[in-house]
Amino acid sequence: MTTPDPLRVTLEFGRGDAQPFQPKDRPRVEYVLRLGEGRYRAAAMTWDDELLQLLRVVRDPRAAAEVTARVGHRLRRFLEAAGWDRHEPAILAAVRQGRPARVAFISDAEELYAPPWELLAVGATGERLCELPDVLVRYQWPETWTAPLQGVDWRWRRTGRALLAWAGAVPHAEQLAAMQEAGPTIELAEVTRPALLEALEADPPVTILQLLCHGVPSGDGVSLAFADGPVDAHALRQLLIPAASRLRLVVLSACEGGGETATNRMGSHAQLLHRGTAAEGGIQAVVSSRFPLSWSGSVVKTRALHRALRQGQGVEGGVLAARAALMEAARAGGPPDHLSLLLHSRGDETLDAPDGDGLLRVRVAEGHVLAVWTASGRVQRLQAPFAPVGPILEDATRAEGEDPLVTALLGEALHDRLFGGELRGLHDEAVAWAARTGRALRLHVEPAGPWAALPWELLANRGAHGVVSVARPEEPAP
Repeated sequence: MTTPDPLRVTLEFGRGDAQPFQPKDRPRVEYVLRLGEGRYRAAAMTWDDELLQLLRVVRDPRAAAEVTARVGHRLRRFLEAAGWDRHEPAILAAVRQGRPARVAFISDAEELYAPPWELLAVGATGERLCELPDVLVRYQWPETWTAPLQGVDWRWRRTGRALLAWAGAVPHAEQLAAMQEAGPTIELAEVTRPALLEALEADPPVTILQLLCHGVPSGDGVSLAFADGPVDAHALRQLLIPAASRLRLVVLSACEGGGETATNRMGSHAQLLHRGTAAEGGIQAVVSSRFPLSWSGSVVKTRALHRALRQGQGVEGGVLAARAALMEAARAGGPPDHLSLLLHSRGDETLDAPDGDGLLRVRVAEGHVLAVWTASGRVQRLQAPFAPVGPILEDATRAEGEDPLVTALLGEALHDRLFGGELRGLHDEAVAWAARTGRALRLHVEPAGPWAALPWELLANRGAHGVVSVARPEEPAP
């Protein structure tokens, strides 16, 4: 039986003004939610003492269910004002139909990563969003990109090496055994920064890194307790991002490795690894825990996650498998570790082109195009203006239901609009590479705003054999 394509919902928020976030002086903050097709809706979040106290208390795994319910309903009130009614019916319908649903939370407002959106109260039942079957929330910082695959087989989930790096009194033997059940795994005991750097630079490459250590308080956040001292989020990013083109997945098996507070301006370890750097990009996927992680829960999560990865279910499938296993443990009386499971990713896991093929990835947004060309470890990033959408939308409307010649002409017109300006040189380079190597050139288009309405599937992949794939940011509710 074929699994249906997931329902994809995007919640993209920005602040309504340029004022800095100062909850003590200005607790009520206006945010803007992008609804798609050039439409927006405003909503206000009041960061009062009650909310801030709830966000502190809910981090305690011993917190009563009443606390998580209050947080979930508080978040629901905010989203209802922002147009949540467009998405909730579609998500609930997908659950009833057995269809997967993926919710992307995107924002450049740091404080919005502090609330646990997984606890959102959903529907008439008030269930938590994270407890709906096959529904997954992923977090994405806007205008970031994944480091291109380099020197690694595209089937890295099955063929790459995994590294368990640990320090302190932690369940390293149990986690190592669980990872080795799933595939080749090496161990780095009492991890230090120099030793980790050396391990990541060695061949064959490490494609999956699991860091197992304690999280220790550090300012308004936590640091990871390495054997040679605490490592904050900024330091971990400096350590790992140079290996991002080989290192496709990082699992932070540490208390609050993905945890955020409303006043922490730096961001969590998971978020900074996801965001990466302007020069090198970010880690493709980061799995972490928002709250303290139990000893037993860390082992359950590890076993389920890595088994799913080796079965070819991908990172999203692995996170869902880990969450299901943790929920089962919680039903048997274990800690509620499933409530804190986090995934930071750009949803681009499937874009590692097979067998060394070239990938030209183009993000079409309002007013500009961001293009990334990846082949043999090379990447170029350009920004170029994009012409108004009106005339070509009219062409698309007229072409609907017309003969194949009109469809072909529209595909050519889309190609000319996309690659007729500053991006022509980049496209010509990609085509020349495909002709020289005899490999396929894949065009992947990610349209946003009004551009999502265009029939990008018709785009002519001119001058090279290959395929065109399209990923729209959200699917409107029926």
